[in-house]
Amino acid sequence: MMSSLAWQKVNQQYPWPTYCDGKMPHRGGTMTGAVHPAPSRRRPRDRRVQILAAASDLFARRGYHAVGMSDIAEAVGVGASALYRHFAGKQELLYAVLEDNLVTLRATLPTLDLADMDGTALRIADFALDHRYLGVLLQREARQLAPENMRVWRGGFDALGLEILGRIQQVRPELSPVSAGMMAWAALSVMGSISFHDAELPAPDYRRLLADILVEAIYAPVPRGLEWEKPERSPGLAPLSRREALLANALRLFARDGFTEVSNEDIGATVGIAGPSLYHHFASKREIVLTAGVRAMGALHLELSFVLASSSTPREALRKLLGHYVQYALRHRDLVQVLLNERLVLGDPGRAFITGYIAEWTHLLAAANPGMDDATARIRVGAAMTLANDAARTPFLRHSAIADVLLTVCGRVLLLPGK
Repeated sequence: MMSSLAWQKVNQQYPWPTYCDGKMPHRGGTMTGAVHPAPSRRRPRDRRVQILAAASDLFARRGYHAVGMSDIAEAVGVGASALYRHFAGKQELLYAVLEDNLVTLRATLPTLDLADMDGTALRIADFALDHRYLGVLLQREARQLAPENMRVWRGGFDALGLEILGRIQQVRPELSPVSAGMMAWAALSVMGSISFHDAELPAPDYRRLLADILVEAIYAPVPRGLEWEKPERSPGLAPLSRREALLANALRLFARDGFTEVSNEDIGATVGIAGPSLYHHFASKREIVLTAGVRAMGALHLELSFVLASSSTPREALRKLLGHYVQYALRHRDLVQVLLNERLVLGDPGRAFITGYIAEWTHLLAAANPGMDDATARIRVGAAMTLANDAARTPFLRHSAIADVLLTVCGRVLLLPGK
């Protein structure tokens, strides 16, 4: 078993949370790209709390770069000068939004009674529902932090990950640190999954469902003694076509740095051409993302058609789709990350394709479980897809066993019986 010190060293080199790979992966959805609308709530008395709530809402719905301090001030109902009395600028405000969520979650962990796992799961569900924007903020917007803020915040998040891992080992002492780390990732993914769809249930029912999914994921029968593996980093072969090389390299840069942070010059430099020469191959940066989206959704929908035509029951079809999606996400990490994170770039047509794909999964799950409503099915599908997407993008989880772990954990979330 890996010592605590050794584990921390591994975590520093290959951080396990999908939010902490240096540039902050930035998910735009569980393949829907939707961000939950602002919940209705009373205005808090404390002005700072008001500002943080408004900023969280706007950053999640519009994206950091599309939000100005004047937008936040308007949402709060104050002048811009009042905003600057609390925060020096938008960068400081983003850091405060993320830090506030982190501090609240870390304060919750020591109060959990692990002897009462059901009660613990319900409290975690309460936190997730009260901080429903957390997933999209961590995955997509945290990458916008300035380097020094990133360093400090990442250190706190890595510490949170280790705390969650320790809690998992308390309830599942048979697990090695790597195996427990996978379950900690699963818990965070389930919590964050509700940020990316607009399915609704009555509050008590939603709370109960999310707690059930958490327990199903945490107690999945995964291999107990997994050891850390250094991720393989083979560069592979370059395509003959310059256009294809530009597409592949651009996706890698978008996945690492974010669409807005990558210039035409950055992309052109990967194949030894000047930035303006990119226009000989693509009309714009946006066309690169759209081209990738058309290919990705075409491949997924083709497999969907084959699965539906070759299956005799909804449960059989769902199992086949899960197997294909897990392999697809693991093989095309950069592509999946860009499509999920750059939802604003894809536009309505691209999001409609993704929504349609998700709807087929939701329909199959509901059909396989008579009496299950569409909202419940959608929430479960969202959790399963988020688990797969997060695993594909998290360096720590690039493990030879991850495909089997995903099939097991996601299968439980989708109520698929074990083989």
